Amino acid sequence: MSLELITIPCLSDNYAFILFNNENRSALLVDAPEAEPI
Repeated sequence: MSLELITIPCLSDNYAFILFNNENRSALLVDAPEAEPI
């Protein structure tokens, strides 16, 4: 299984993450919706 992790900066102190499966082209998005820094 080939997975790719993509980190996306959000604002100045948070991140969202996409885990992408290259074999079946599915993706999982993890977004931390907290307004405070995490």
